[in-house]
Amino acid sequence: MIAHTYGFKLVDLKGNGFKRWFTDAETMIVDNPEGKLPMPVNSVYITQHNISFHSAYNYCQIAAKEHNLVFTILEEKDFNDKTPSKNLFRKLLKRKEK
Repeated sequence: MIAHTYGFKLVDLKGNGFKRWFTDAETMIVDNPEGKLPMPVNSVYITQHNISFHSAYNYCQIAAKEHNLVFTILEEKDFNDKTPSKNLFRKLLKRKEK
């Protein structure tokens, strides 16, 4: 299943968490002014940050079950949506086609 996976997202029930991409880029998702992740998401974030993508993927799946977190697989569409240069290129192509 990991073959078509571009990344994953791990969040708590309030939506606080993080995304990690196969490129090892990470994005935190927080709704507090300090920009800090709540526990236990923060401890999972710190641990997965220091291991390879494949190991982090497996670790976060297990951690999600243990800590009642939501684990979501991110696919190619999600990766393309986060890449501004790809979005700009697509918009330019659409304009050219019209």
